Amino acid sequence: SLGPTDSRPNAVLAKPFSTSAHKVLSCVFATLTKMESPATPPPMEVDSPRSSDTESGQTSEAPPASPSQPPQDATGVEAPAAEVIDPKKLENEQAKAMLQRPDAIFEPDCFQHLRKYISTGGSPVEVIQMLEGGYIGYPQMCNLVCYWLKVAGVSEEDIQAIVYEYVKKSILEKFDVAKTDILFQHLQAVPDWLEAMLQAPAWRKLLYELSAKHKDSLLLNYAIQRISEDGHQNEIASLPAANTYFPVYNRVLDYAFGRVVQMSEDELFNFLPEFTRMCNHGEHTYLYAQALSYMLAGEPGGDIFRRLSQELERDVADKGTIAQRLAFYLTNILEYPSLMASISTILGEGRANVADMDKIYNLYTSAAPPPVKYIRRPDFIDILVHDLFEMSSSSMVTKEDARKWIWVAAYASAVVDNRPILAYADADKAQTPVDPPRVDKQVLDVITGHVTSVRDVCRRSYFGPELISAVDQLRAHIDSPLASLGIIRWVRTNLVEGNNFATAFNTKSSTSYFALLREICHIHPFQRPKVFEVLTACFEVETDLDALMALSAKKVVVDQLAFLMEVGYVPPVLKYAVSWTSRHVDQSVTRHFITKVLDNSEPPYSVQFIEAMVSLLAPLTVEALKAAETAKVVNPFLLHCSYSGYSLPKETSKQLQQVLSATKSKG
Repeated sequence: SLGPTDSRPNAVLAKPFSTSAHKVLSCVFATLTKMESPATPPPMEVDSPRSSDTESGQTSEAPPASPSQPPQDATGVEAPAAEVIDPKKLENEQAKAMLQRPDAIFEPDCFQHLRKYISTGGSPVEVIQMLEGGYIGYPQMCNLVCYWLKVAGVSEEDIQAIVYEYVKKSILEKFDVAKTDILFQHLQAVPDWLEAMLQAPAWRKLLYELSAKHKDSLLLNYAIQRISEDGHQNEIASLPAANTYFPVYNRVLDYAFGRVVQMSEDELFNFLPEFTRMCNHGEHTYLYAQALSYMLAGEPGGDIFRRLSQELERDVADKGTIAQRLAFYLTNILEYPSLMASISTILGEGRANVADMDKIYNLYTSAAPPPVKYIRRPDFIDILVHDLFEMSSSSMVTKEDARKWIWVAAYASAVVDNRPILAYADADKAQTPVDPPRVDKQVLDVITGHVTSVRDVCRRSYFGPELISAVDQLRAHIDSPLASLGIIRWVRTNLVEGNNFATAFNTKSSTSYFALLREICHIHPFQRPKVFEVLTACFEVETDLDALMALSAKKVVVDQLAFLMEVGYVPPVLKYAVSWTSRHVDQSVTRHFITKVLDNSEPPYSVQFIEAMVSLLAPLTVEALKAAETAKVVNPFLLHCSYSGYSLPKETSKQLQQVLSATKSKG
């Protein structure tokens, strides 16, 4: 910040030196007058020739030339000697050059060069002349421009923002890691300007941008450590430096774990990408985060940390089996080697096989079954559901084998088992008595019955009256979470795979499938992500429908996406819709989505919601914005957002005003 602007517009123009510069020079001169010039060394005494030798007339032979005497040529004339550079003179010239730089008085090392120049024979008067002669006054010129902006009606806040953006741009372009690191290594204390930057949110943001660009800078890494020590973990979680230094990473992870227990599902959705990116930066950060997650998951109310652990593992699943092996090593599954081998094989192949499922079934139906948490994994359950509801005859699980698939999945979803699975180093804690697993056979039978009945219905596709009858049968079992997962899988097969969506749309069958998905969203909130995956797949599927029919089909899917927002699944849908702006989705589809969403929304709005809707509105043509159906809901939304005092990002505010102007334009 430049500080308060000078209220005297002619201060710079009145004289070559500003008042502030004169004050600095006065201080400099006071310092210089106290410094004593170096004492002149006494002249060296040279011995004169002894008078006795002169008087006696004796002529002594010339002494042999010493090595220090200058060499002579054949004529006896001295050869020119190499010039000896005086170190003090060299230092004096270097200091003089630094003091003659433009605006040298504002440089942080000005006093250092000043002292060096005086101590090597320079004059205080010369110092004053050099500093005055090199004075240009760029800071005062900036203050003058800021004053003119203020006179022109620009607010102080906007002026500071303009200055900040310019300085930020200049620093980002000219930042030199080598020079700053050399300067940083020679500092005896933290400079005041760095302390000021660490305390200001705007300058901390600049340090974050520089740190992301220059990962090896000593100065920036020190700044990130200081920011972490000051308690700004929420600001640095996604920075590379947050993963480089363990104390910083540990504090950021501790802060993240403290936040996650209080998050809603929407907040968790926004938090997870940043969290997984931070923890999966390297093998050591991943292992440490997983170890803490497993430990906390074993505590009362630790289910959210098991969720975090599963999300971390899912994020690195495409990097090989190392993540899976690490997860196994953190648990005591090594006590059940056959179970570990079977689960590893199934997860690795993405499909279950009869031999491994027989082993798992036999282990969990034995008198001493392993902890249920080993098979209570989302990826494992997804594989079982996929196999059970795969309608292809070549890969359909036989009825006898399906009984074991269903029983294992039901056992994983119904049994209460609090036995720890963490491989504790603390033997006392590992031997703490816990309740044995509680298996309610009646509940287990009910779940297996629901899944079996749904699987019998979902073994083929239906059309017309048959589909209506099948949907009614499925509704009788939709309350079972495991059965509803099978229904979602069946709907996906009938709508997305092959060219089924075009057939379903043409035969009006899609409405029955979407009705099932809506009901599942109401009953099972945690299955909304699965429904969302089906809907986005329907939106993306390529069909052989003509252009108008294809647009109509997409609008039907958009209606379902809008319904997902109605039941509370907002951030993922908004994020997906905003992606249409860069993929050239037809404007009529975007306009249909905006109309549906705004028609079912009312203020106050979240900033995230306003950002998304404005991003969708900005690319629309004036004609699209002025269409009667759109204008009816868009205009009140724009007016409310413009005049209700929302703290919006600068880009969003700019787009909002542009859209508002377009709706008011003539023609």
